[in-house]
Amino acid sequence: MTAALAIGFILFLIVMAIVSARKQRLAKKAQELSVGRIQLGLDAPQTKGLRSAIEAAVRGSDPTTSVGIWRLSQRVLEVVAQELDHVRFAGFLEKTAMSPDRGEAEFQTLANNARAFFDREVVRKDAQGLVETERNSKKANELTDEDGEFGIDEYFVVTLIMAVRAGPLPLPAVLGAHSDVVRAVAAMHDIGERRHVGFEVIWTPAAESDILGRDELLVEFPELAPL
Repeated sequence: MTAALAIGFILFLIVMAIVSARKQRLAKKAQELSVGRIQLGLDAPQTKGLRSAIEAAVRGSDPTTSVGIWRLSQRVLEVVAQELDHVRFAGFLEKTAMSPDRGEAEFQTLANNARAFFDREVVRKDAQGLVETERNSKKANELTDEDGEFGIDEYFVVTLIMAVRAGPLPLPAVLGAHSDVVRAVAAMHDIGERRHVGFEVIWTPAAESDILGRDELLVEFPELAPL
């Protein structure tokens, strides 16, 4: 009887150890971050209202709270979803199963890279408040931008970056068809507040008085693929 009890006790300890290890793995996995990026090159003449809709969402957001940032993501993704028929280029990137520190660093890297080629940001809002710069709209017309440089307004690029916990978004692994774009935007929009960690939207040209032609788009956004 004593031996049987001893074996039973040892088995009980082994089972408890297995359960404890499983809980630790699940807890660690729940804290892991995934960071995804969607970049869309849209037909600018067909999406004239998208720039102002995104800017209005940013202006009306509360980036000082996590729920405020999540609500911003919901609103921006909703207005972008309405214009997906006009997407001409797209690109996806997602990195998964990262530690919180690594995930945060990846999020910041993607955001900084998306801004790297800007001369200036027309509108930016974060926890420190709203920052704006002057728009030189009087210098622009249909053939020149606000700096007086020749070009044709062809494209409008939106970059959406999101960090989530407890699993991938997930974004499509590759861009195969327009349906992949719809699926990617829906995947971001479907992330609930509990899984949401961070969101950033970056758009260019940011001012109505600026333009983005095909050649510049291909140079500045080499990761975009045509649809």
